[in-house]
Amino acid sequence: MSVCQFGIRAVGALHFHKMSNVAERLAKIEGFIGGPLAEGDESLAVQNMRLNETMIGMDAAFKSFVTDLNGRMSTLGEAMMTLTDEVQKRFDGLQSKVTHLEEDVALLKKAVLSDATSTSKRMKVPEPKAFEGIRNAKMLENFLWDMEQYFVAAHIPESEQVSITSMYLDGDAKLWWRTRVQEDVSMGKPKIDEWETMKKELKNQFLPCNAGWQARESLKKLQHTGTPREYVKEFSSLMLDISNMSDEDKLFNFMSGLQPWAQTELRRQNVRDVQGAMAAADSLADYNYNPSSSSTSNSSMVGKKAREDTSRKEKWVDGKKRDGGNGESFNQSQNRVKKPISCFLCKGPHFQRDCPKNAKLAALLADRNGEKGDGAAVLLSPLQLLETED
Repeated sequence: MSVCQFGIRAVGALHFHKMSNVAERLAKIEGFIGGPLAEGDESLAVQNMRLNETMIGMDAAFKSFVTDLNGRMSTLGEAMMTLTDEVQKRFDGLQSKVTHLEEDVALLKKAVLSDATSTSKRMKVPEPKAFEGIRNAKMLENFLWDMEQYFVAAHIPESEQVSITSMYLDGDAKLWWRTRVQEDVSMGKPKIDEWETMKKELKNQFLPCNAGWQARESLKKLQHTGTPREYVKEFSSLMLDISNMSDEDKLFNFMSGLQPWAQTELRRQNVRDVQGAMAAADSLADYNYNPSSSSTSNSSMVGKKAREDTSRKEKWVDGKKRDGGNGESFNQSQNRVKKPISCFLCKGPHFQRDCPKNAKLAALLADRNGEKGDGAAVLLSPLQLLETED
């Protein structure tokens, strides 16, 4: 082979190699941008132009949206500023009104205080009685109660209650308080400046520790010797010093101290507690010692007449005994043992004619028979009593 032929072949091989590389590159380009255009297809340049136009339209729409959004945000900001200004104005108005109201309340307080002060000056509050240090529970409790009521009526502030109370101590109580204050100062103890503390100290010093025991001793000795009302009053006074007695024991002690006829009447009324028993006994006192009805007056007149007749008979019998009419001497009649007086109606220590039930039963019978109480005396028989009891 000649050199020319070898060169031609080498150039042809190189050209073939380049062409194959170009074909490969074209295939890659077609795979990237698409195959050959068919009839009616737009070229890549046209598509690129359309795409640019679309991008320009989108850019214009975006700019318009941003502009509109900025306008709306500006409008919203202005509305917020207006609303803030309105809220601030209303808040300032409310604060001004609150300030005026506070001033009005302060003026009203001053007016009320001045009115109360002028009223207290016009009205003279009675001062409590001085406490002399007597060891009596009732007197001490009454003094403490009077002081508390005086504090309220005279508008005494809490800071001055102790000093005001010390001015109403007298006798042993004042000496004790003065000594107590001096000892507290010398020993470095805190000063007593509260009313509750002073009240506690007064009770510890002057309240009898055995007040309840003494009251129980007196209650054991209490007997119904006077009127039922006096007995109720004494019993109530003793019960003020006894705080831990049961209701059943109170009723038992009250009933056991009454006279038999009063006990019978209260049992007939079927009292259940000590309050009811005291009220019933108090009504007995009002009935027996404050007569108001005509039947009661008539019964009293009948009893008085019977007593006068009995007194005349006793004088006549006594004179006959002195004369020896029945064969007994006067000394023998005096030495005779007399039977205890007992009423057959209520078993009380009195005659039947003096029984407090007479007037009550007479009134009941008068109401049953339709009588109006014309002034005639009404006498009772045992049969009438039994009929009335039923």
